[in-house]
Amino acid sequence: MINVTVFSYDCFGVCVYHNLLYYQLIVMKKICEIEQDASNSWGISVSFLSIILLPIVGNAAEHAGAIIFAFKNKLVSSFMKF
Repeated sequence: MINVTVFSYDCFGVCVYHNLLYYQLIVMKKICEIEQDASNSWGISVSFLSIILLPIVGNAAEHAGAIIFAFKNKLVSSFMKF
């Protein structure tokens, strides 16, 4: 059996955390570019788009997902947040 030390778990955790932060940086950079392009093409400010419009759409999508899972009798999935 392989002997796994606490140090190796810590190293693995740091590597995973580093990769998640890097992925988040890439995704956020792309989201900012898309937000800027949408702002320019729709003729509205980036502030209105990111402070008002984006949270409303995100909240509506979350509620729609919860309702869909509830109708499918998957109550546990409707309460899960990732």
